[in-house]
Amino acid sequence: MSRLCHGSLAARALALLGSLSFAGACSCGQQSTPVMSSTGSSGGSGGTTSSSKAGTGGGGGGNAPKPEPCPDWPGWETWDDFAPSCPFCVPASKAALPAPIAWVPCDARAGIPSGCQTMKVDWPFIPNAAAISPASSGDVASSRKVVLSFTRLSRVEPHPYVMDVVAEADGPVLSAMIDTRSQIDGCHLSERPVRHGKAIFSIRGDTPNSSDSAPPSVIVGGNVDELHPRILAAWQSWNGGGLSVSDLYWGIYDSYKIRRFRDFSG
Repeated sequence: MSRLCHGSLAARALALLGSLSFAGACSCGQQSTPVMSSTGSSGGSGGTTSSSKAGTGGGGGGNAPKPEPCPDWPGWETWDDFAPSCPFCVPASKAALPAPIAWVPCDARAGIPSGCQTMKVDWPFIPNAAAISPASSGDVASSRKVVLSFTRLSRVEPHPYVMDVVAEADGPVLSAMIDTRSQIDGCHLSERPVRHGKAIFSIRGDTPNSSDSAPPSVIVGGNVDELHPRILAAWQSWNGGGLSVSDLYWGIYDSYKIRRFRDFSG
């Protein structure tokens, strides 16, 4: 089972400061120029401004009924800024956010010195399967609080889901987003890198069952406590890549090169 462990604040600070907030696999190949959403800046070669609905909609237009992805999540509402056919769920208010992270002592078999704690899995998960995605991110805020970004995996029927979470290690959950489709094909969330009070992630694919290797995609994010994340950029075709973020800029990279940077203005 994947675990997030922590010890003392000093130990966590040293561990987190020793790594950059990068997430996602490297992917080679040429990428198209992003079409910037109206919430982002229009800088960059070839960038153009689009409407607030950055996605193509995946054929979800016309008079078709709008999907309701959050019936099992009271206090959560639909987020379909990218594609109406691929809605996600976000909390309507901070009151709907999950409870703070709970920590329990590490299993002695881990061979870690005393003081180790591991995140308690207090959501449904499939036995002998990962309950937390192995890709996670962390940062030490200016207040010296440790902020974590990780993904809960709850693929238990009849209500499977994947939840991206940004939370203080010893404080409240700051933001979250749910994908009730709980699969890796078609439109899905990536893990969020978090740094300097900002968090970003990507959504790849604008239809539920797409298997395209370079589907329409968006970069989404903003402040770590934004409940309704903003679309920062959109691609009609994107073969993926890693993400990085700071308080001033966010970027994507592949083949060990940072391709593009955008700021959070606008």
